[in-house]
Amino acid sequence: VKDNLDSYIKGLIAAAENFLDGRLYEIAPLPFFSAFMEGPLESGKDITQGGAEYYFFMPEMAGLSHLADSLAVIKKMCFEEKTIPWRELLDAIRNNWQGKEYLRQLVRTRTPVYGNDDDYVDDIAREVVEFYAESVKKHGTSVRSNAKYIAGLATFEQYNVLGYPVSATPDGRLAGEPLATNASPSIGRPVKGQTAALNSFVKLPLIDLPGGAILDLNIGTRADLLLQLEAFIKSFVDKRGNMLNIVVNDCEKLRAAQKEPEKYRDLKVRVGGYDAYFTDLPANHQDLQIKRCEQYA
Repeated sequence: VKDNLDSYIKGLIAAAENFLDGRLYEIAPLPFFSAFMEGPLESGKDITQGGAEYYFFMPEMAGLSHLADSLAVIKKMCFEEKTIPWRELLDAIRNNWQGKEYLRQLVRTRTPVYGNDDDYVDDIAREVVEFYAESVKKHGTSVRSNAKYIAGLATFEQYNVLGYPVSATPDGRLAGEPLATNASPSIGRPVKGQTAALNSFVKLPLIDLPGGAILDLNIGTRADLLLQLEAFIKSFVDKRGNMLNIVVNDCEKLRAAQKEPEKYRDLKVRVGGYDAYFTDLPANHQDLQIKRCEQYA
């Protein structure tokens, strides 16, 4: 995993170097954007020709929870407990768990999951992120001095699209299913509430992620939950969390809006850093919003 991740980061930075060398200028120049940057007017070069005085790039890691949960499955079930032979698990995920639903439910119920404040899997997530951040730093410092490379964990609103090309994974996720949002737990997997999810998140080396790491949490509209919101946010700050995105929604209202959208045209939800009208979202995005709402209900 580490070798593949390191090679991927190296390739991303090489692609950024192509940008700085001006190799993309003939494909997609950015004259308007360049006019508002320091350097292009003085040098007469578009930013896609390397004309800007400074550049920064943010390779963003996606799918952290699936990676950590999958490694936990392999470590615990295949090597420690030897409950599942490695070859059987490999065949199951290669075939998208077809005919192996009993095995899929086994890994989903018997293995620690990121987001439940369990050091077994949280330590795996932390180690992965530490290596990722160090890889960005290592390869990024070998290039020109006016370019900075900073690590982050993010999907933004692309979590649905990002899951399409990803095959089945050892954590029980099916091929093509959406990825978890940003640095959040996988949908439906945390069972110990928002505080446990927060505790898992802050174990990550967040100080090494200046590109951002967002924890997305949903809170219902019950009065008792809302009364705890201030204390929860204070706890997030005290634990030196990076970025927190809280969505307050009524799960039943979201389901009603799916059935009768004309009655809920003003209903908004939070999608990857921006607000959107719920009824304007594609059906698969609406389903994900409901699942995210219900998992902490």
